[in-house]
Amino acid sequence: MPMRTSFSASPSPAIAHQRRRWHHRAAWALLLALSACGGDSDGDATPEGRAQALAAGAAATSWIEVPQVADPLIDGVVPGAQADTLGMFSPVLPWAINAIHLTQLPNGKVMGWGPRGDALAAMTYDVWDPAKGTTLAAAHTVWDDFGKPDSFCGGATYLPSGVLLQGEGGSDGVAKSTFIFDPATQARVQLATSFAHQRWYATMLTLADGRALTLGGMVPYTEGQYANPVGALNAGQSSLTPEIFELAQAGDPKSGAWRSLLGASSELAFGPQFLRSSYPRAWVAPDGKVFGISTEQMWSLDPDGNNGQGVVTPLGAFKTGRDDVTRPNIGTPGTAVMYAPGRILKVGGNGYWVLDGAVASAAATIVDINGPTPQLTEAAPMRFGRRMVNATVLPDGQVFVHGGTELAISEVNAVRTPEMWNPTTGLWTTMAPAVRARLYHNTAVLLENGTVLTAGGGTPGLPAATIDPAMPVALARVLASTTVWSGAPEITRVASSSTPRAGAPTGGASAASRTTSVETHAL
Repeated sequence: MPMRTSFSASPSPAIAHQRRRWHHRAAWALLLALSACGGDSDGDATPEGRAQALAAGAAATSWIEVPQVADPLIDGVVPGAQADTLGMFSPVLPWAINAIHLTQLPNGKVMGWGPRGDALAAMTYDVWDPAKGTTLAAAHTVWDDFGKPDSFCGGATYLPSGVLLQGEGGSDGVAKSTFIFDPATQARVQLATSFAHQRWYATMLTLADGRALTLGGMVPYTEGQYANPVGALNAGQSSLTPEIFELAQAGDPKSGAWRSLLGASSELAFGPQFLRSSYPRAWVAPDGKVFGISTEQMWSLDPDGNNGQGVVTPLGAFKTGRDDVTRPNIGTPGTAVMYAPGRILKVGGNGYWVLDGAVASAAATIVDINGPTPQLTEAAPMRFGRRMVNATVLPDGQVFVHGGTELAISEVNAVRTPEMWNPTTGLWTTMAPAVRARLYHNTAVLLENGTVLTAGGGTPGLPAATIDPAMPVALARVLASTTVWSGAPEITRVASSSTPRAGAPTGGASAASRTTSVETHAL
């Protein structure tokens, strides 16, 4: 049976759910347009009042049919008997490259870049349109970009205009060039501006005001610098100074230029000690500054402090350095996500880089940065120790952790069983296992339909030109003793009606209360 839901003005963000079909974007845009026309919102309206208003204006209501679009990724997979409790992975799907870099584009497509085989390079690009299916011929656009510098192990972030800003990785020994990729044209353009410092293994993020920031990094192939920090500093192997990307013309990324934040140079945050220079974990904090964890140290960066030159403030130790007995969750081999505003989950790791031979950590730590100083709380550990691990925040706030290895780049030690962390209970749940091991250079991204796309692995060793979409438990339910795909109700029709609002003056923008009605079918 159809179900109707009414909204006054714009819909609540709570409407968003794990399984957003491709047509939902257009439907919500239409709903917002209908809601915005004809006046301000009726903030005092009760549910009963809205229902009466809808009934009173029913004769004037015009329904707009929303086309139902199939989801080939989910519709082609039969849910397992326990998909509603353990989730499941789809069959392994082909991919043209080993996607050691992966991103969800603003247009709903997914782009990966990496080598076509087991090579230390990322010069082949694959854009996949999930709406067109899963075959390479029908749904993928693949091209080589050999004429431009390589972005292997470089950073990337989105600018407000929707283009992807990329940094050079450095397979040729240099990591300074920068690029923009426009999803609309699928063109990758090298910018005139370059980094002042080498940015192999650098972090890139976008600030609240839209400027991009790059942090850390090093001269390519100098991961061993932590063994001789003084020598590394003398040789300039670590990039101690952050850089900020600023536009000369608003909205034109090609007008951007990198500027060094000379006041924010820091060994504690970006030095060779404990390999802090390698992919410092960083987020925009609730206070607008940047909070970071570099191996065993925490810090804050104010890009505008010190008269615009930036300043780094130490915030204390996170953990110790590598320890194969206590196995702290530190270093590049682990991962971390901000699962709620100002709250970070950091898991796995131990050690400094992938080939250091450290034993994996199962530890999990909650870092709360909503106050003046970070508060650390040890969460329940994962069932498995993991290095080379990925974590993805799901739409319901849970964290999906998958892939990795307990020791070395090894199929024998690979962890194929993902785990789900519930921030409400603080507990972990082991999920249905993956078919394919995802080790060094594995990647993951949340798709618009609520599945988690896992890809990559290898380079060096065990290259994986495949993908495995993981179906979280929220996408399935049991109906008449049979497990079926479920999720958010599908929008089928949208309508809007206007009625006079009690006590409102006639004429003008506030003369009427506008109610938008959405008719759905449960899945």
